[in-house]
Amino acid sequence: MKNGSLIMNPERSFQSTPLVKLGDLHFLKVRDFLSRFDTIPDMLELDHLTVSGDVTFGRCVSLKETKTL
Repeated sequence: MKNGSLIMNPERSFQSTPLVKLGDLHFLKVRDFLSRFDTIPDMLELDHLTVSGDVTFGRCVSLKETKTL
């Protein structure tokens, strides 16, 4: 974050932001969304992420390239 704006990490290998698709009923409410993450995953090298079903993310998770969970 710089001057109140999010900026892309210059170390990111992709020029665009990751495309993230969260499906199902498990991510509808903010409370439900937040309960699925122990910490924010490292997405520096993530291109696409698709999540379906009852998925939670633990600590020290690193998402790279294209992932379907």
